Amino acid sequence: MIHIIYQADHKKRAEALQAANPGSLISEVGDTPFGRGSVDTLVYWGHGDAYKFCTMEADAFLANIRAWQKMNPNIRTVEVITCNARHGFEGAEIRASFTDQMKKQWRKKFSGMIMKALPMGVSKGQVNSWSILKYQDTTKTWYYVTAPGAKDTQHMWPGCHEIEAAVGNGLHEKAQAASANTRRVWTVMSGTIYTLRSSLVVINR
Repeated sequence: MIHIIYQADHKKRAEALQAANPGSLISEVGDTPFGRGSVDTLVYWGHGDAYKFCTMEADAFLANIRAWQKMNPNIRTVEVITCNARHGFEGAEIRASFTDQMKKQWRKKFSGMIMKALPMGVSKGQVNSWSILKYQDTTKTWYYVTAPGAKDTQHMWPGCHEIEAAVGNGLHEKAQAASANTRRVWTVMSGTIYTLRSSLVVINR
């Protein structure tokens, strides 16, 4: 069984994902973990960056997974749906990505479990530095942009603006139209709520 855990302002998104996965459960971040061993997949959806995901720093996020696992020992997969969780940055401060911060503890404490997240993306042969996931509730469509650059305003946000200016009734259709620009340096994935989870890739195991 799938259990979807959402950050407060992502409730409508989580409800749409629940509808796309019949029989799944849903609760808000911070709710007391529950279950009778029936849950095998935890899906988290909320805001993310190199500091926090779903309001939690890396250690707190791992503790949250552990609390759910105690109630549901059959959990084998954790899915991270967010922006920037896989991207760190360099500058005045060097910060590893949120998911990289968990790798060492993951191997020690969660052996036998896998973590999934959206891809990092590659432009011009280099791993991208930024990512953003946009979702539209009215059409149940999404797009995910990754881009290089010293700042997210260099290529990522211009990519988003290009997509949202494209012709189309939903974000998926707009992203498909904008991706025809072969001179772009940003990468894009898109789809409906039914394809979001299948677009995740294994990052920790």
